[in-house]
Amino acid sequence: MADDGDNAFHYDSRQFVIGVDSEADFVDLNPDLLSEENLKNFNFPNLDVAFNFYNNWYGKMKGFSARKGKDRKNAMEEIIEKTYLCHREGKRPINTNEKTGKKKREAKPETRCLCPAKMKVRLDVHSGRWNVIKFCDAHNLEMLNPKYTGMLPAHRKLSEADILEMNNMRNAGITTPQIYGSFASQSGGYNNVDFRKRDLYN
Repeated sequence: MADDGDNAFHYDSRQFVIGVDSEADFVDLNPDLLSEENLKNFNFPNLDVAFNFYNNWYGKMKGFSARKGKDRKNAMEEIIEKTYLCHREGKRPINTNEKTGKKKREAKPETRCLCPAKMKVRLDVHSGRWNVIKFCDAHNLEMLNPKYTGMLPAHRKLSEADILEMNNMRNAGITTPQIYGSFASQSGGYNNVDFRKRDLYN
């Protein structure tokens, strides 16, 4: 695939093939290219970049988060195919206490709704890249406003820099609520913070 020189990702206009090489390349992607059909022409150098694309960039932009589904292996037990799912795919398994009616406490609200949305990638043994072979964007749930998707568990994260700053403030005697307020001020509001206050206690 040819490198167009301006963008970090590779784009072949003849076959409409886009190879994304790292998370830094996400900012170069044109949202106008992201139809369900076009997304089937994406490929990635490894599974980490593939998942981060589907969850951290595409999911966050669209209003959902993703989780890792089943994989398929070859005879040597090497993964050759991987599926990523909407976080609300499937149904929560019924545990033994629920089956017998001997529940010790009230069950948490059901969050899964059999959402069929997914992205499946397969390893191309010749290029070593992971090609998207299936992309279904047919969510059966209402998407979150992108400004709130950072509150979904899969999108909440404390970077190493955040942890260092938090520890420095703690050592200076600043309380956790004050620390969280400081992050919110730096980010332009609580909606822009990539984690919740309780994450600072973990």
